[in-house]
Amino acid sequence: MLWKIVEGGGGENSQGNIPDGACMANHKKLVMRDRSDAAKAGLCASCAHVQIKQSDRGSVFYFCRLSASDARFPKYPRLPVLTCAGYEEREGPQPGAGE
Repeated sequence: MLWKIVEGGGGENSQGNIPDGACMANHKKLVMRDRSDAAKAGLCASCAHVQIKQSDRGSVFYFCRLSASDARFPKYPRLPVLTCAGYEEREGPQPGAGE
């Protein structure tokens, strides 16, 4: 699991300053346990339909090939993707940037 819920907190937000990862509705805080690139991408990191692209400045983008034939899938989904109707686990090694 990539995320862990931590109980408590919420007292420091009297003026509306919400700390990163805080859920004010139930005073729980989400804490990311794994900061690897794969963890940041969610399902896209292991999907058969992903094409990883890297810009000249070093930014990494996850392009969904399903977007070419199905409008339900965004070209560059907001990460991390936690659920996806088109997800298929990739067999073999992870594709490199620019493939």
